[in-house]
Amino acid sequence: MLGGLLGLALLFVTISEQNLVDDLGHQWVSVYRRSYFSQARDAMIELHSGRINLVANLLDEADWRAIQLGDRAYPFKRQMFAGLCAALLGQEKYAELLRRAGQWRLLDGRDFDALAFWYEALYRSTDRQEEALEGLAENWRRLPDSHLLRRFYAQALFDSGQKAKAVEISRSFRAELIERATKGWRLHWKWKLRHALFLPFEELKLHLSEIRLVPAWENLRAIWQVLMQWKNNKSLKKKGSVALNAFPSRDNTIYFQADIPRNMSTVQIDLPSLTNIKLEKFKLTIDGIAQDLSLVVFDYSGLVAENDWIKTSVQEKPTLRINILGLDSSNAEPIMTLGISFQVLIIDLLDQEELLSYNLATLHKTKSKNMQ
Repeated sequence: MLGGLLGLALLFVTISEQNLVDDLGHQWVSVYRRSYFSQARDAMIELHSGRINLVANLLDEADWRAIQLGDRAYPFKRQMFAGLCAALLGQEKYAELLRRAGQWRLLDGRDFDALAFWYEALYRSTDRQEEALEGLAENWRRLPDSHLLRRFYAQALFDSGQKAKAVEISRSFRAELIERATKGWRLHWKWKLRHALFLPFEELKLHLSEIRLVPAWENLRAIWQVLMQWKNNKSLKKKGSVALNAFPSRDNTIYFQADIPRNMSTVQIDLPSLTNIKLEKFKLTIDGIAQDLSLVVFDYSGLVAENDWIKTSVQEKPTLRINILGLDSSNAEPIMTLGISFQVLIIDLLDQEELLSYNLATLHKTKSKNMQ
């Protein structure tokens, strides 16, 4: 009976998530597209955890190899190539990066991100550094707004001994880095079934592993209650968001605040696109009660985490999600005041870090006004 109820709960989750897609009006998504989306999504989740094998293996499968530029599933394939290349670069696996970026480049020779990764890998892994440097320079001239080409070119110049030119390029984009780091943030709140089920499922797995059937049965009841709540409580379908600017206060800390429904499970922060920043010293307040945030409560995409900081990766739109269930010790009013604070370090083209301080942001703001 225990196994049957667990199976029923899992089946309900699967069906409910599909119904959610339907309810949101995504009827245009074909079975074909959903299948590739699901595979790519699972592979990218693995990739964000530092495991590249699933993405690499998918790209080697016959079905995925057959997907070409212009096919409906190509955006998913491109996303996997971009994520894999970024991961290989971070792991300094330059020979494999050269091979994968070469495959991507053959699919779309006009994709400047593919070209950037290929020339970067060529510069790092072979004796063709002069060719690679010229390729980075030529393509950056063709697309000066390319974040990747600009960064790889400046770093290659620095490493090849042309340090003055590299520093000059890096400094010329400092104002843009500050501008990008302070604007384009967005705070979302929602109720996610996955987050609501996380704790009871973790407890269930523990109790089943220890063959503790009575508490496991209680966990199953709790899971079922969450599922029924999700099905019947229309207020859980509500969500909201607000656009924000990340201007540091006088203590050099970014503060975000919003009044949100107390029954929300998830807070999501969309970081600005095409930024190279590091976030640290996270704190959360609920109705004025502060607590430090461990990275355990986070999940994210387009970001990498280590120790007590989170950093944007070279690809993807960076998104940070926080499971706030269990962090609120009060069940008083239906609305709570949620605050999130952290510090931001901007990272220049040569990977030098600088705190986005109140003085730095204020000086940049003053100069920008004077230039108008």
